[in-house]
Amino acid sequence: MKFLYQTNKWLVIINALLFIIPFFGLLFLIILGAAQVIMALIIAYNIKKLNTRGKTKFGIYVLFSSIVLMLIKIMPNPNEDIVIITLALCVLLALLHLNITYLLYKTK
Repeated sequence: MKFLYQTNKWLVIINALLFIIPFFGLLFLIILGAAQVIMALIIAYNIKKLNTRGKTKFGIYVLFSSIVLMLIKIMPNPNEDIVIITLALCVLLALLHLNITYLLYKTK
């Protein structure tokens, strides 16, 4: 699980640095999201290794990720404000996922 945390940490750091030029940060957010979905599947497979707090946070992460994906899917013609809010939610989800992988890293 150390590998998940280290990979996730570096992907989030690279994404934060790329947001200096917002276009590149937004493009890399897609890569970060794909990597975190793969990591979430690995975490779901190893859910027994999480403590109670980690399981709660993982459940919240899955719930909010599903909500954001549904919002993206049902918006036929989103305006600029909704897109910004959705992107902010994606960044917050990335940070929550980083926290979950950190909890896994700490529990060993």
